Formats: sequence, C-alpha cells, structure tokens
Amino acid sequence: LYMVTGEKKYADWDEHTFLNSILSSQNPETGMTTYFQPMASGYFKVYSSPFDSFWCCTGTGMENFSKLGESFYFTKGTDLVVNQYISSKLNLNKNKQLLEQKSFIPMDNYSEFIFSDKYSGNLLLRIPEWCSSKVAVCVNNQPYDYEEKDGYAVITGPFKKGSTVKILLPM
Repeated sequence: LYMVTGEKKYADWDEHTFLNSILSSQNPETGMTTYFQPMASGYFKVYSSPFDSFWCCTGTGMENFSKLGESFYFTKGTDLVVNQYISSKLNLNKNKQLLEQKSFIPMDNYSEFIFSDKYSGNLLLRIPEWCSSKVAVCVNNQPYDYEEKDGYAVITGPFKKGSTVKILLPM
C-alpha cells in the first residue's frame, strides 16, 4: 500500500509488523521459530525445538525473512526515501553502492547515513509515529534545520561523496 499511496502510515505499520511479528517469530539465540503468534492477553510465544517440539506449521511465515529489505528505501522522482532504520547498504546505478545506514535503534536513538558517492536528490527520512518529541538531524556533524513534509524530514541535496546525515529519534 505504501508503494501505491506513498502514505507514511503504511511505513509505520510496516515497521510495527517487522519488529513485533516477523523478527519476533524467530528465536534470536537458537534460530527456532514459533508455531503461531498468540494475540490474547496473558499468552506468550512458544518457540519450537529441533527434536521435541516441532509442529506441522512450524516455520509458517518463514518466507517473510526473504522480503525484509523490500521496504527500507524507495525513490520518489529524484528523492531518496528512507522508511526503515535498520543497518543496511543501498546500491543504485548498476549496483554501485550509494548509501550505508548504520542504525543503533532500538539500543540507542539514532541512525547515521554515509554517502559513498555523490547524490543530487533530496533525502527524505521517515519520522516514526512513536517519537516522543521533535527529531533532530545533523548533516556533516552540523545541526540541520529540516522541513517536515507528510511525516518525513526533508534533507536537501546535493550530497557529496562522504557526506553524512544523522537522525536522532527521541524514544
């Protein structure tokens, strides 16, 4: 729906689903998955085990992990849209790396973007609905007074190779 409408509410929903349903369906220590996702209050997730608890539907939704990178970045004309704050690298233009994101969320409150090539468009950073106050942005370690448009912080380009943008998201 985000790709059709461009509405930020769908990117916010995608983040909630990603963190609360997809990532949490796999045990980070063992790699085992849940049988189902309980929705009633008082219930908890039960992860399978290699030999004793492996039900017929264990791994349902496993295909979600192959689609994780589909919603991090989008282009809108010459603008580059960042919808998810997850450490990643973006390749554009014949697989030439353009951008690296180093995200420290949820352990800390910021993500940093490093341009590995020049980019003439704007950078649009999603302002998540869970932010407790106004987000702060720094460009090349200097505070940046951004314009907010449709729930995104607009960072005006062009960007040089080596330019950095940091967004602080108050939790």
